[in-house]
Amino acid sequence: MKGKLFVTVVILALVLAYTLQNTESVSIAFYPWKAEVSKALLSLGAFLVGVVLGFILGKIDRRRSKKELKEVK
Repeated sequence: MKGKLFVTVVILALVLAYTLQNTESVSIAFYPWKAEVSKALLSLGAFLVGVVLGFILGKIDRRRSKKELKEVK
């Protein structure tokens, strides 16, 4: 468990360092919408979406594995 915590802290530190160094604005266009946001917010948002999706898909996979294991017994 300590190793997992260490890796998590290192990844968060790297993401924070990257985010703080990329503060210039960029233009984002998604068909009908256009926006000006900082690279920091954009990269942090993409990272958080990835973390949430990974967590949700991991939970789904674990539930599926447990269900298949119960069916085998």
